[in-house]
Amino acid sequence: MLFYTHIFYFTVNCQECERLVSLPAKQPVLRYEFNFSIPDVYVQLENPNGTPIFQAFCTSTTCQSAEYINSTLDPSGDIATGKFHIKLNSFGGGQQGNYTLWTEGRKTFLKCIKLYLLGKPRPSNIIANRVPYEGEAVILTCHSISTTDPPGHDLVMSYTWTEDGTMLTSGGRFTLLPNTAATLTITKVQQSDELSQFACTDGPDNIAFNSTGISQAVSEGDSFPPVACLADCKPSCIFRWTKDQSSVSTSAVLDLGIVGSDDMGIYTCTGTHSVYTTYTDTKTYSVTVTYGPNNVSISPSTTSYTTTEGDSQGEITCSAVCNPECAYTWSKVGATGTLTRQEAGSYICSASNPSSSTTRTGPIVVVEVICKSNNSIHLYNIESISF
Repeated sequence: MLFYTHIFYFTVNCQECERLVSLPAKQPVLRYEFNFSIPDVYVQLENPNGTPIFQAFCTSTTCQSAEYINSTLDPSGDIATGKFHIKLNSFGGGQQGNYTLWTEGRKTFLKCIKLYLLGKPRPSNIIANRVPYEGEAVILTCHSISTTDPPGHDLVMSYTWTEDGTMLTSGGRFTLLPNTAATLTITKVQQSDELSQFACTDGPDNIAFNSTGISQAVSEGDSFPPVACLADCKPSCIFRWTKDQSSVSTSAVLDLGIVGSDDMGIYTCTGTHSVYTTYTDTKTYSVTVTYGPNNVSISPSTTSYTTTEGDSQGEITCSAVCNPECAYTWSKVGATGTLTRQEAGSYICSASNPSSSTTRTGPIVVVEVICKSNNSIHLYNIESISF
């Protein structure tokens, strides 16, 4: 009797992952180098959920047949030479963690990169080591908690101190802890210090607007009531407004001036810490513009029709540029009431904005019908005119 034994070779990863920190909404690049020590093998890069996002086939001299999922090759990379510099299409919550390069089936571990999502620290608090007497020294300690994920990143937090909004540096009566400025020592405390406001880096938090709500409806041609973006920041924040990723204001105030239809849309206010520019917060503001009816037109654009009795008249459609959607009516010039097939004449389309009650008319349409019996002219099949 013959026995067949299957032997499986595998490598145990005893190395720590390389560390990489990225802001949200960025496209971090994960850099791996393949040394061709294992020939004729598929190499896969897995995300923290174990899903492959990159694959290539490598021989003893080159790699080829690269495939990507939610990723692409960074310009600094070269698949043929084993420079797997993989750029993520996007990065945000749920994507942080270990990105591991394996040979197919996880037979051999090649390299791991732990990708951290840089978070804004939680609001800071200040603790004094004592209540000093005049002339004594006091040590103020600033403390905050990092929200960068996964935890265990060993990132060192540094701080900025201000007195009544003015940034402090070491010198005179003030001494900052080297490197991090986590503590502020005030020597020879003065009675006037009691009236000063000492603060360490914080914000932006509680971003909001100086108007009621997060939206506004205005009419075309009106003046836009400016909206200011506010946030809690220590020290101050820098603000900017964007629409469709294009800058519309580099200040805290959004002022559109005289409103046009193109001003309608979603505006985003971004507050950025004036010292630590990686700390940002955003809030959106919606602007609705009532406009129209503009450009009232008919389709087809023909304004005169001559039709023989018994033939079919194609549809004539009225349209206009309007927000909200316009209401349309057809009427006979110089006449009122219900139209009948026997009424030949001129007809006009009216477009009305239901919000502003503004009404505009389109071109006049003349419809003539040649009667087969006595060549008299009358309107035929007016029901075909629609909107």
